[in-house]
Amino acid sequence: MNIAPAQLFVGGDQKVVADAVQSALQNYLCPIQETSNKKNCLCRDCKQIKQRQHAAIVWINPEKDYTVEDIEIIFDKIRFSLEEDKHHFFILEKAHTLTTVTANRLLKIMEEPPRGYHFILITPNEKLIIQTILSRCLVVPVDTPSQVAATYSPLLMFFQDPRKLNDPIAFEIELKKNKLNDTQSEELLHELIAFYAQALCNAHKDGAALTDEKILLLSCIVDFLHKKIQKPPQSGSSDLFWKHLYLTIPR
Repeated sequence: MNIAPAQLFVGGDQKVVADAVQSALQNYLCPIQETSNKKNCLCRDCKQIKQRQHAAIVWINPEKDYTVEDIEIIFDKIRFSLEEDKHHFFILEKAHTLTTVTANRLLKIMEEPPRGYHFILITPNEKLIIQTILSRCLVVPVDTPSQVAATYSPLLMFFQDPRKLNDPIAFEIELKKNKLNDTQSEELLHELIAFYAQALCNAHKDGAALTDEKILLLSCIVDFLHKKIQKPPQSGSSDLFWKHLYLTIPR
């Protein structure tokens, strides 16, 4: 059986993506190969997969951003060699919450894991995955009925509405209400880039509706935000990051 060392399942509906991962695991581990509909299979392995109790699967789903302690179980398990026809899977839910430290710890082992070991990462948006991790994964898009709605739109309005771009006191009050962590900050920044990129695209399609000066401003904002995403907020610095961004975004 040819299984990629690392796969990234991407989809907005968490339950649908989890079901897709479960189905893939059943295909890999179910001993009854002639069963075409693995979803309804009642063999012991399939039951254990559905209950997240299968011995060949480790599910990792930290409450907050990943820490080195969260992934140590991988290195504890991977020290043991597997028989030639055996497989073991590490499932990393909310893979977009991998920090730079935890990602760096995983890089080599994800790229060349010992025989029989595999990684399955789960995220709603592959753009949120650290690039070095993303480059080592086979991306598996999962069709979902709807995408997760933006959670932090009140904060985004301070950037999308020109009238709110000169009210730093109100912005700071809203920022304190949201209490963004590092991962949420990156998600919000991607939403903001998407908003201005779409505005710029629309401006080029209908240039007569906007002055050259306004189109140039949109282009400057998109460039500015792309530079910001290259250096996202470090641990515990989200508020400072957003205050600086609000004060320095081109106007």
